Amino acid sequence: MPVRCQVVVRPYDWVKIGAYARYFAIYAPGIEFPNGTIIRCSELYSPLLFEWTIVDKQGTKVRLNVTLFIEGWAWTSEDSFKHVNVTYHKTLFIDVDVYTRESFIDNEPIGKTCFWADPYKEIGDKVTVFSDPDQLQADVWWVRTFKWDYVGKEFKMYGASLRTDDPTAYAWGSYVYSWYTGVAIEPTFLGPPKILPPEWIGKSTHQYRNGTEYNVTRYAGTKLATHLKLAPFQDLAVDLNETNIDLTLKTEPEPQPEPLNLWQYLPYAFIATFATTATSFIILQRKKRQKNRFARS
Repeated sequence: MPVRCQVVVRPYDWVKIGAYARYFAIYAPGIEFPNGTIIRCSELYSPLLFEWTIVDKQGTKVRLNVTLFIEGWAWTSEDSFKHVNVTYHKTLFIDVDVYTRESFIDNEPIGKTCFWADPYKEIGDKVTVFSDPDQLQADVWWVRTFKWDYVGKEFKMYGASLRTDDPTAYAWGSYVYSWYTGVAIEPTFLGPPKILPPEWIGKSTHQYRNGTEYNVTRYAGTKLATHLKLAPFQDLAVDLNETNIDLTLKTEPEPQPEPLNLWQYLPYAFIATFATTATSFIILQRKKRQKNRFARS
């Protein structure tokens, strides 16, 4: 009978030139324009596009073309919900290590990004969604398989919730990732870090998980948001709308080398030493007997 070969797919086999993920949202973030003007949109009446595409790959390093595109009209949360037209387009090249997710823009380290995360996370695990300047870890609180409307396929996912109870680095966000590949399905991008002016402290309060209230003095943020020109203490939640990455393909973890355990070789080393010593002793005894025989003759 012919032997059936099992094709083993690794978690990051999807990392190829041309792989992309495209996200949409109808709620726009605050945008800081080149002239310094900040517009905080409460709702955008045209799709917002966020997209990343792998344009180069060298070993474990990839280069992403990242685009944020907004064009349409919106109500702003300032000036009594003024009706404004918004046109904004930002493109970046980001170099990312596939496995560590450490990212760089023009050789400037910007920490981990949330384009993809570690696969195979389970309830109770933590996943780093951003780092630098703050290490922002979300708690995995669900793992299940269901159909994602935008993608139109059924696959396994895990959801993680970010909330820091630190008044000097407050952050909140929600994240969904593909369980097998780690590709982001529903990420939240955070604005740049922001230290509140003294006159603002006391006006923004939050509660710890135990119900205790505290005053926020600084909002955590990301260097990626700084480069995208998102407004401080703003968040941008987007949903996956289109991708050419097979999120349904079951994969197996990368095989990890077993740690070297020298103790397991101790019996063999003892036997080898004993055998060598015994052989040497026998040879010497034979030479000694031959020498005595020749001496008597």
